[in-house]
Amino acid sequence: MPSLLKDVPEHIPTIFTVDSLDSEGNELNQDLVENLKEYVYESAAATKGNVRIQDIKWVHATDITQQQNGYDCGIYALMFLEMFAQDPADFLVKVENGQRIETPDATAT
Repeated sequence: MPSLLKDVPEHIPTIFTVDSLDSEGNELNQDLVENLKEYVYESAAATKGNVRIQDIKWVHATDITQQQNGYDCGIYALMFLEMFAQDPADFLVKVENGQRIETPDATAT
């Protein structure tokens, strides 16, 4: 299967994030991704994988439906997870290409 990321070889682990509060640059989000990178590195080391922690990539979805309050994040997380589960390749290609990812209710009135 070819890599969904143009500039990342297939054997490089990649962490994809989707955030309906658009907090990509905040310190908490970056700390979370660093912890995930450490987990991936440790898991690979435990199974004799050959992964360097500095090579683990982070791709953040930049054009997604944003929640309008501070309490609907769980609903949005589940909707994005459902969209991913229905067609993982399509979802990741959209993230990679910066295409708009809208939740089903984004156009509801």
